[in-house]
Amino acid sequence: MKHIIPILVILLFLSSGFVGVSYTVEKPSPVSFDGNTLYVGGSGEGNYSKIQDALGDASDGDTVFVYDDSSPYYENVIVDKTINLIGEDKNTTVIDGGGSGDVVYVSADEVYISGFTIQNSGYGEYPYYAGINICSISNTITGNNISSNDGYGIGIYNSSSNIITDNIILHNEEDGIRLETSKDNIITGNIITLDNMNSIVLKDSDSNSIVNNTLSNNVVGISLYYSNSNTIIGNDITNNFLSGMLLWGHSNTVTGNNISSNKHRGGIWLLHAFDSTIKENTIISNNQYGIDIDSESSRNIIMGNNISKNDDGIILQYYSNRNTIKGNIISNNLCGINLSSSFNVILKNNFLSNERHAFFSGSIEVNLKINLSDDERRVFFHPASRNHWLRNYWEGDNSLPVRINGMKSFYLTNRSYDIIWDFHIPWVDFDWLPAQEPYDIGV
Repeated sequence: MKHIIPILVILLFLSSGFVGVSYTVEKPSPVSFDGNTLYVGGSGEGNYSKIQDALGDASDGDTVFVYDDSSPYYENVIVDKTINLIGEDKNTTVIDGGGSGDVVYVSADEVYISGFTIQNSGYGEYPYYAGINICSISNTITGNNISSNDGYGIGIYNSSSNIITDNIILHNEEDGIRLETSKDNIITGNIITLDNMNSIVLKDSDSNSIVNNTLSNNVVGISLYYSNSNTIIGNDITNNFLSGMLLWGHSNTVTGNNISSNKHRGGIWLLHAFDSTIKENTIISNNQYGIDIDSESSRNIIMGNNISKNDDGIILQYYSNRNTIKGNIISNNLCGINLSSSFNVILKNNFLSNERHAFFSGSIEVNLKINLSDDERRVFFHPASRNHWLRNYWEGDNSLPVRINGMKSFYLTNRSYDIIWDFHIPWVDFDWLPAQEPYDIGV
């Protein structure tokens, strides 16, 4: 190959007591110049005035170097050869799409693009245009400013093994980075901020790595839709309008992230999420929920996190059953954990300085049909929570066992399921063997 393809190395070292995650990222190696170099702009003899003209004359393995003194370049660039496309200075070497189409479209494999401001794509119909659209494999996009595009900042479609690193992506109308039906891509070290829809969104995309990015002031930090076995590590996700992170899929891993000050749905929102691991994250000062386990999300592991200063630290709702909440610091929330689901295990957590440590309301429905005259009535009965509280530390309550207050509910409905009568009674669960000292949980 004509240039070195960089690799991401993530080293996870887990030690006793959940002391955190250590990880390193190998940055892209310097681009090699094995082929010819073609120059665009500047005053050299034979230099091209347009980037696309130089690409037309280039061969696989060549480098197209673009000077900034002829910038901006008003072009829609198509890269259909394996080349290095390098700008003189990312702040002053501008490719402007003029408000139509993709600014840069990459169809060749193993393309390296660095050193540009890429702006002003068109909008079009879905899938939208982008500052850079990639429909090929093993490309590296590094060290660019990608801004003010009417579509995505970067779009990746049916593509694998791309590396998107150290770019600044801001003020795009749609998503900062969007992957569809793409796998084994690495997104690392990017700053994605200011008015993108999602900072990063994956749709039908598996086995990708999202590492060490700064994602702030967008609608959602990271969104996964129908996407599985992805790894999200060490990102700083703050001050997004809807949620820090949305997970829809199975077997995803979220580790060592700072997720704070996100609004509306809060820190992490699991929506139809299964068999995923949320581990050793700092989840602080989010509106509503630190972690929202919603819509039949089951068999997830929430482990070793610091969850504090949220409205509800963790909420489990809508048949989100059989999850494990283990070894977390749950502190200074209005409610530490709020359950309206069943068969969950809450084990060896520290509940500290919450206004209310825990509350439950049950979730299993028993439908009893009653015929009264010609009107069929239904009674819905929500029994006790059927969750398992085991060996947690409850600050301020050293009794044995510790009582967890909750609610049992009955509803009577008509044929249209309108509630015509409801009745609620207090109920209790117990942690029969609570810890007498807080656990040493290093997050």
